[in-house]
Amino acid sequence: MAKVTDLITAATQTLHEQKFCDDFIRKYVAIWRKLQIYAQKYRIDEFSWDLAHTFLHEEYSIDIEGDDIYSADCKKLYYSTSASLSSAYTE
Repeated sequence: MAKVTDLITAATQTLHEQKFCDDFIRKYVAIWRKLQIYAQKYRIDEFSWDLAHTFLHEEYSIDIEGDDIYSADCKKLYYSTSASLSSAYTE
């Protein structure tokens, strides 16, 4: 996997290239920065699904392995945090 900071940079650049509005980008980047701070707190440099799952659970009380993932708000936050970062990794 790639470094969390590199993924945030790549994902942010992708959002700009795809002409997303600034408010939308700021919202996503704020969540990703929280992820970065969380990862630094635990001395984690590399993005992983385990990191994303733990972050969402501890910071937002979202259990993406359980029933909570089916709520609209949880899905939205999950995809804004994890899916966008992982897609930036695969490009």
